[in-house]
Amino acid sequence: MAPAAREPITSTIRDEDWDDRDITDQSFELTLFDDVDMTGSRIGMCVFARCTFRNVRFNAAMVTATAFTNCTFVRCSYFDATFDGCKVVGSTFERCTFSTMTVTGGDWSFTSLTRADLRGVRFANLRMREADLTDIRAEGASIRDTDLSGATLQGANLTTCDLRGSDLSTIDPTTVRLRGAIIGWQQAVQLAQGLGLEVAPD
Repeated sequence: MAPAAREPITSTIRDEDWDDRDITDQSFELTLFDDVDMTGSRIGMCVFARCTFRNVRFNAAMVTATAFTNCTFVRCSYFDATFDGCKVVGSTFERCTFSTMTVTGGDWSFTSLTRADLRGVRFANLRMREADLTDIRAEGASIRDTDLSGATLQGANLTTCDLRGSDLSTIDPTTVRLRGAIIGWQQAVQLAQGLGLEVAPD
């Protein structure tokens, strides 16, 4: 079956400088943001529905209680950006850079981060149910207390990643690189069961 066609863009914001701007309680739908500089901006309680962000710089931005539903991000940068309590359900990230990005709380379920380089990223206390994390690079990242149930992690590199408190029930240890990852006792049992071992008391 062919993939569904994307809905047509109805408005475009191009080559604008929004750095250090306060963007509060605004709504955008089917809007293309093309080469927009949002460095250091403060985005709060906004709604972006089915928007496309292309070459947008979110560096050092503070984004709080904002929804990005079914959006597409292409070649965007998030250096030192902070997302707090945001809803990013159903969104897709393509060839973006995330170094030192921090995400706390919120819902990132059904997102696609295939092949994303998440080294140095800090995720905590959020939902990432059924997210596509195929082939991500997350060496040294922190993905704490995160709901990864149903997430696809085949080929993911989680070497030295701090995974404590996260749901690892759907991870196949034979397809994910986990050397040096930090986990708790209950997670160790989950991974052992994923290898087909039967965990029993001494």
